[in-house]
Amino acid sequence: MTFGYSDRVTVRADLRFRTVSGDAVTLVGR
Repeated sequence: MTFGYSDRVTVRADLRFRTVSGDAVTLVGR
């Protein structure tokens, strides 16, 4: 249960990081 919760948080954090990185790349591209 703890592992599943941690894994879920890690995945969300990774997605959030990717989204922020994507936005940064888009701004730099402009």
